[in-house]
Amino acid sequence: MASSRSVEAIEYDLYPYVSEPSPPRNLRVVEVKAREAQLSWLAPESPNGFLIGYDLLKTVGEHENEWRETVEYIGPRMKYTMKPLRPGTYYRIRIVAENGAGKSNSSNIVEFETHEEPPGPVRDLNKSSVGLTEIGLSWSKPKQPNGRSLSYYVTYKEDGQQQEMVTEEISGRSKSKLQYTLTGLKFDTTYEIKVTAKNKEGSGQPSNAIEVATLKPVPIAVQHLTNVSRSSSSFKLRWSLPEQSENILESILVRCSLTQSLTNLPNKEPKQIRLDPSTVEVLVRNLLPAAEYSCVLRSEFVQGVVKQSQISVWTKPPDLKPPTSPRVIGFTDNSVTLRLYESDDRTVG
Repeated sequence: MASSRSVEAIEYDLYPYVSEPSPPRNLRVVEVKAREAQLSWLAPESPNGFLIGYDLLKTVGEHENEWRETVEYIGPRMKYTMKPLRPGTYYRIRIVAENGAGKSNSSNIVEFETHEEPPGPVRDLNKSSVGLTEIGLSWSKPKQPNGRSLSYYVTYKEDGQQQEMVTEEISGRSKSKLQYTLTGLKFDTTYEIKVTAKNKEGSGQPSNAIEVATLKPVPIAVQHLTNVSRSSSSFKLRWSLPEQSENILESILVRCSLTQSLTNLPNKEPKQIRLDPSTVEVLVRNLLPAAEYSCVLRSEFVQGVVKQSQISVWTKPPDLKPPTSPRVIGFTDNSVTLRLYESDDRTVG
């Protein structure tokens, strides 16, 4: 930038230069703020002629290795205020001196990190998935994080309700794209959701609010109802719960009624058992042997909806007891006469 050179520098260009100057000395950081840093240094020990000025080079970020020429011409002064800089950002700086013969080797390198400021708002807040009781969220970190380590606050409330926002913190995240899932929500409910970034200097502005509704449940009867074991006085039923039944299934009612029997034993009252909604099997006891039972399994949902499944199961016949020990009632030299007693339990075979 020749236009910024002094008249003395332009006139001095007419004189011969022996060689390039030696490097500037003792480059140091005088003061650092969030968006600027003040530098100072000493002139080269051997300027080898009139110094035209200094060029400043920098790298930005801890993992950046490419030096960029930030200021092509500072002038002959030996201090400079760099601005505007990014808050909470790591910089490396070096300078070179220049005379009419060319540029010097580099000065020492100084490093510093600008002070942090509260971050800007997060970007691109969207729903990534929706279930009955959960909402998946995704967003991008602030365009201006203004610091190294960010945490995030997800705040939400039921839409239209005059209630305090619920806040969940997500800490230690440095990725550019983030995801989080809100759980334990109400089904068929609309929520107002915001996300706020935070660093050690404080919280930024919240994102724009989005409204997301959880799914409305569709009641479905239990599935795969089957008999897995039985005896002459009991049997076990097993089933699987339908997907999305959690938090909407209130209870399961099992009712077994006698439909026919191969014995002359007196009938018993129908068996009715109320179960917890997470139950997947039940043992029905005190039944008649050799009898058919019709079992209805009622799934009772929170909306008052009832879904039913049905199965018929036979109990096994009773186990026959062996005859009692025979009684000897007579014998001869070569024979024995016995009396046999039948079991008292001669019900159905």
